[in-house]
Amino acid sequence: MIALALLGCAPFSNPSPADTAAPAAPAWGAERRLDAPAPQDDARFGGALAGVGDVDGDGHDDLLIGAPEHGDQQGAAWLYRGPELTDVASVTPPDASAGQRFGHRLSRAGDLDGDGYQDALATALADSDAANLAGAVYLFFGGAEGLTRSEKRSSPEPASGAGYGFALAALGDWDGDGRDDFAAGDPYGDAARSGAVDLYYGDDPDPVRLRPEGLTGEENVGYSLVALSAPEGLVAGGLWTLPAAWRFPGEDPGAPALLPLETDPAATVRSPAAAADMDGDGYDELLTIGEPALFPGSPDGPTSPGVSVPLADGVVEIRQAMFLPDADGDGVLELLLANHQSISPLPDRGGRAWLHPSGGEPVELEPVGGDPTACFGDGLTAAGAWVVVADTCQERGAGAVYLFSTPTL
Repeated sequence: MIALALLGCAPFSNPSPADTAAPAAPAWGAERRLDAPAPQDDARFGGALAGVGDVDGDGHDDLLIGAPEHGDQQGAAWLYRGPELTDVASVTPPDASAGQRFGHRLSRAGDLDGDGYQDALATALADSDAANLAGAVYLFFGGAEGLTRSEKRSSPEPASGAGYGFALAALGDWDGDGRDDFAAGDPYGDAARSGAVDLYYGDDPDPVRLRPEGLTGEENVGYSLVALSAPEGLVAGGLWTLPAAWRFPGEDPGAPALLPLETDPAATVRSPAAAADMDGDGYDELLTIGEPALFPGSPDGPTSPGVSVPLADGVVEIRQAMFLPDADGDGVLELLLANHQSISPLPDRGGRAWLHPSGGEPVELEPVGGDPTACFGDGLTAAGAWVVVADTCQERGAGAVYLFSTPTL
């Protein structure tokens, strides 16, 4: 009943603390498990996941999986082609090097160069080309053979240890030139650690640097990024600024506004996580992690107070969250939530993940081929007919990824 509560259609609009614990959930079992093509201890296969759309033009959506600690922390990524995600190809930057941590963040990009193929983004968090450990973002361009051509983007203010591209967001075509745009977060990229967001129009090499006025230092703007439907724009979270973030309007991104993220009753909001139009009014709702909450959409972006999302017994906070297509036929999107055991320790088991239907009880996801570790739910995405969940601690940290069929409830 979560989404219905948000829309004011349920018996409650904000649950009391006594109502926030959900009952035991039925299980939804994984159909397949993916292990790294070249497994290594502590490589963290599944450390980044992205459904990247149809990059090869065969009519099926594809999946990108990263292992940022693979190969002496050089990092690695693999493209799994749809529909069955069984055809695998390595995705590698041309200047790969030890310690680069390529594949730390992955994202769909849309069509950056206007050639009709979907493209993808990948962060090398510790790339040292522009400055020591400054980080970089790679653009991988789709084609009939997959992701075979790449270009590199570095911070316009490179700083040692900055980790450029810590967050990524596909924006769609903001300027109407036929090419899709994207944003890259630079939360540690200036001397004061105020942070910034770089807006890239298509495959143009030079970004527009966006930074709210009045920052005093250590806000780390760009620590998280969530795209809203244009012209609502982009939400950028910081590390020490919550419960607040900034919204950069799509029609005027250079005029950001502070976005309070307050809930009633009060909850610990950690970071913006996902956005989608749940109720069909044309405005995206915002989903946050920590103690999860939904913030209603409006012409001026998400609004407060947000509605708290009930959690299962023993779970205090969640680390990952996303929207899924309508699974129960009520016309409202569903939620997928996951906790990492280090965030919400649970006795005698590892991490957990749940599908939260808008009109029913939560359904717990169960992995196959071994018990979940503390890192089950460390990453979530969707690709075609598959819901994808990572467990980066499987097999001595080599990592594993589980595929669940998109549910019909």
